[in-house]
Amino acid sequence: MAEPNTAVITESTAKKYFKNEDPIGKTLVTLNNIPVKITAIAGDVPSQSSLQFTMLISWGTVVANKDYFFWMNSQTTNVVYSFVQLKENSNAEKAGEQISALEHKYRDETEFAYRIFLQPLDDIHLHSSGIQYAEQFHTNSSKIVYTLLIIAAFILLIGCFNFINLTTAGALGRAKETGVQKVLGANQWQLVRKFLVSPCSFV
Repeated sequence: MAEPNTAVITESTAKKYFKNEDPIGKTLVTLNNIPVKITAIAGDVPSQSSLQFTMLISWGTVVANKDYFFWMNSQTTNVVYSFVQLKENSNAEKAGEQISALEHKYRDETEFAYRIFLQPLDDIHLHSSGIQYAEQFHTNSSKIVYTLLIIAAFILLIGCFNFINLTTAGALGRAKETGVQKVLGANQWQLVRKFLVSPCSFV
């Protein structure tokens, strides 16, 4: 994808447009009637992935056809996400501040309407719901997850209370059962074993 007018497609896209033929080196016509040459095939993206795509077009294609993509030069309409790999032990917050400083330096202040910041790749799925244009990603909300966890904990707590109530209600019956067994000659170990093996059996 180093050259303009090149693209990578997924396996399902290759089957859709080329059936059983080898798509490498062949051409597809994309947005604005721009032809792109297929240079590689990628595996289908898993449904749980935050990054979903059927085709990846080289950035050089945008540069080579800048007349069609002039709107992307405006900060207020540019919704392209950039993925960067920081050096080991780098400070992500400071790196984000430096990127924002560069934006302020080389762009008109009136056009610079959005703050740029870095977000770890692992945080995209659950922590991007409040970010503008995040609908491009396959995401969910951490609030939903935490709400479900609270509901599950509440149900578990109710189950614990029910178990305690049932155990308390059967305590009198078990006391009578233990008394009868002691009269019949049960020793201490047998009584302990009975409670450990069958703590919920009631008489």
